[in-house]
Amino acid sequence: MSDHDGQLVAEYRTTINSSAKYISAMLIIDNDKIVTADSKTSKIQLYMLEDFELINEITLKHVGWWGITDMTQVDSERFAVLVPGFWTRSDIRIFKLDEEKRMKKVGKFNTSRRSFGLCFQKGFFFVTISPATLFRTSQNSCVKMYSENGESKQVFTVDKENNALFGNHLLKIYVDKNFRMFVCDVEKNELIILKIDSINREVTVLTRHNYLVMDITTKLDGTSFLATSQRDGIVLLHANGGWVFNNFLPCGKLEGKPLAVAFNDKDQQLLVATQRSSWYSPWSTLVFIVYDVKCSYSTDFRVTIEK
Repeated sequence: MSDHDGQLVAEYRTTINSSAKYISAMLIIDNDKIVTADSKTSKIQLYMLEDFELINEITLKHVGWWGITDMTQVDSERFAVLVPGFWTRSDIRIFKLDEEKRMKKVGKFNTSRRSFGLCFQKGFFFVTISPATLFRTSQNSCVKMYSENGESKQVFTVDKENNALFGNHLLKIYVDKNFRMFVCDVEKNELIILKIDSINREVTVLTRHNYLVMDITTKLDGTSFLATSQRDGIVLLHANGGWVFNNFLPCGKLEGKPLAVAFNDKDQQLLVATQRSSWYSPWSTLVFIVYDVKCSYSTDFRVTIEK
């Protein structure tokens, strides 16, 4: 989208109150439904996208104190959730919508301990793994690539020059169709964008952005929405990975902190799970805010996506 094509803006549509405690991930599935993962209650819940009517929910068993940290779509009816383990191996649990459009567990495999981020792309699961920071070992974090049946295929720790890629605490990961990896590095307080060579699977660092990113969602055109922990709230990342635009949906406009995001390409809507708190209450509340993402020709808006 060029300057003369207009500017991307978010127009408020509605707010849905929620009883959820802490949404760590959410995704659009089956075109008209949304799945949310609550890391505090270990619940995954399936809603109708149009009105957020609850279809069904599942409380996962054998979940550690981290709860559910991430979730990824596998295909139009399947998705996977990540349950980290500290002393034990982590789990990737795969669910499918049955004929009655209810969630049903259909598979599971183990990954390394302290796995926190998960993304599925073109037949592979990509998982971020962090060392035990309690003991402050010199070991750095890594990204592991698994086949769909859980076979370990590749470990990414260094670049082509054998330089360490990550610090020792990673969170979310997103991998696009061109095998660019977007990795959230907590220790370095940055989003790292890397490219995987399709032949030798070596990785090259493309760029780094100084944001602590809690979640990522991407439009079909490659534009990404980053839920950050800073006052910037939701920031935009150009499809080329090099341009970042803040002040798209700052925390002041959200009236809270964004925890997770999902984009509905069909209706061009951005959904933001937002944690709100107030000075007069010790308790925080959680809401889902829906925005229509449009192009505007008004010069009052400051955010422009250029191609």
